[in-house]
Amino acid sequence: MRNIIIALLVVLGVVALRFGFVRTERPAAPGGSDSSAIQPDIPEEFLSPHLRILMFYSAEAAPRLGRPATVCYGVVNAVKVRLDPPLAAVSPSASRCFSVTVDRPQMLTLTATGGGGEEAVAAFRLGVKTPRPVITSLQLSTFTPKRGETVTLCYGTRFAAKVRLAPEGPLLAPAGRHCVEWHPDAPAYWLVAEGKDGRDETPLPLKYID
Repeated sequence: MRNIIIALLVVLGVVALRFGFVRTERPAAPGGSDSSAIQPDIPEEFLSPHLRILMFYSAEAAPRLGRPATVCYGVVNAVKVRLDPPLAAVSPSASRCFSVTVDRPQMLTLTATGGGGEEAVAAFRLGVKTPRPVITSLQLSTFTPKRGETVTLCYGTRFAAKVRLAPEGPLLAPAGRHCVEWHPDAPAYWLVAEGKDGRDETPLPLKYID
């Protein structure tokens, strides 16, 4: 019996040593970080000093009408935000949620105003399952062109039925990633992504040098 116990302890010791070896030799995640850690994928333009609505959505895909629904939003570089209709008090914040109740599907519009008076707008119809169109990325070849100079605009959208450059610009199309060239000469431009139940609109941070 004693010999059996000793043999069992030896086997367990070998297993323990083997397990420890395997764990020690497991390749580390790139950069020495834990492979299970979630690294936030934040587009570079969201980190820029320009006005942007980061998010505006209902926490429930299709909240029940007549019941409180949670709506969340986030803005950067805004000095003022406005909700239309004014169902709740809002103020500039990178992440905030509030509760609203509607008796029928209703369009909610969030308008963010920057320090220079520029505005970004996001809207969605509360009470339906259709996701709001979203501008997922926005890049310009230059922020300070000469008036009429060729500028390359690259953008990405999701859930958009129509994409346009206001007040006027080249023909645009909904796409995960698309680039176009145009010659801006208007005082200001906005990139607009639209759908039947919402829209996303952000100003292009152009400042002419002439």
